[in-house]
Amino acid sequence: KVNGVEVDNLRHLCQLIENCKTENLRIDLEEGRVLGLHYESARIATSKILKRHRIASAMSKDLLMEQNPDTELVSCSAAV
Repeated sequence: KVNGVEVDNLRHLCQLIENCKTENLRIDLEEGRVLGLHYESARIATSKILKRHRIASAMSKDLLMEQNPDTELVSCSAAV
């Protein structure tokens, strides 16, 4: 689950994470494990990691196309 919403597939997972409207992101994993992230801090960290390791995108093009076919994913491609 992501913020209480059951995840259907990887594409749905990406949409739920990228469209998060809350300050914190909660991801419920198997065996009762929970991952909690401050959403804005995670976005910034993702951008820094991508830049540091020269990774062009945080996800594959097929998942990016589902977000918005005309633009790249803002949260993962934003310069920090």
